[in-house]
Amino acid sequence: MLELIGDVSGSVDVSIWVGRDGFPMRLDFSDEKADVSMVFSELGETSFEIPGEDEITDL
Repeated sequence: MLELIGDVSGSVDVSIWVGRDGFPMRLDFSDEKADVSMVFSELGETSFEIPGEDEITDL
């Protein structure tokens, strides 16, 4: 987790959905400052959604 979210000073809630084949399907984590969700759909492909201006903050 530290490789994904960096240094953590408090607690982080984590939920992981894993398929029957052991492939991770979704990863959610949140702390006091942010909520992050990652959805995995196909091996060998990359896509992402750019958040709206109202969802972007400086840390």
